[in-house]
Amino acid sequence: TSEKLQPIVSEEHVDLEPIEAATKAIREKVRDLTLKAFPLEGQAKLKTLYQVLSGAVNPQVHGGVIEVAQAFLKDSVIATYKTEHVEQLQDVLIRFMDIAKKALRVARKTLEHRPTAERSTKDAAAAIEEEAKDMEFQNILEERFDALKEKMKRYFETAQTYIQRESLPEIIDEEGAAAAVA
Repeated sequence: TSEKLQPIVSEEHVDLEPIEAATKAIREKVRDLTLKAFPLEGQAKLKTLYQVLSGAVNPQVHGGVIEVAQAFLKDSVIATYKTEHVEQLQDVLIRFMDIAKKALRVARKTLEHRPTAERSTKDAAAAIEEEAKDMEFQNILEERFDALKEKMKRYFETAQTYIQRESLPEIIDEEGAAAAVA
């Protein structure tokens, strides 16, 4: 079959602020983790879920979400960003932490409730060894998630304080000067 090339009718180029690009990237991680933990068809596949979870809560190459939080939500830089962008980043980071926690639960349940048929296809010693390795990896991921959660608390608090401070309504005092409502 011969395909006709369609002419390009329009092209759109959107420049994102760095904080917007980071928000978009985390949103993609949330989407990917959600699809792996809660596939549209069938059950979560443990190995695939572990790959995504490992990159999410125990990143080896880039710093992951903690690096994003440090870059945009620490006290010394947060005021340089628009409140709406800080709020969007905080929201997506909270969703990320929530789906990572749920995905870890799915992985644990999948690990603990492996079908007997899967175990019987391998020799008993190899099956026991694989289960032990998977359980150890699960425990490591859960520990890393707990550590990540503790680190993220500080950035969530900073973001929340900034958002609240920036969204306070101004009132006019008796001399006509603007004053923030405390």
